[in-house]
Amino acid sequence: MAKDVQRTDEFCFGKVLSGPWGQRLAYFVLGFSMPPTDTHFRYLLTAGLQENISLRKFFFVNPGLDEKAHPNESTRLRENLFGILRPELEDRNVIELLPQKTMELLLDIENRQILTATLSLD
Repeated sequence: MAKDVQRTDEFCFGKVLSGPWGQRLAYFVLGFSMPPTDTHFRYLLTAGLQENISLRKFFFVNPGLDEKAHPNESTRLRENLFGILRPELEDRNVIELLPQKTMELLLDIENRQILTATLSLD
């Protein structure tokens, strides 16, 4: 069983990251807190973005980002995100923080317009 997992990991790291992960114009992280202890996700993300010169948008969607409703969680989520990605990407509007639930993102008409415009970049 361990060999199957290893082969899967080799496929993920060798093929996926050099292919579709590295060529995306937009990434969406939906409801995931990006904890610093999740080294597997951190590796996949940084490896996928390392050679990506085409990245235009990185959406981080989590209701905990609402600073008024969840001040402590919002701070923690921002620290997690910017522990991996450079903070100046938010200033350049590459990173967009959306303090909402995934269903709100998908069902709200204004959000669907943003998603449609973003997905048409690919």
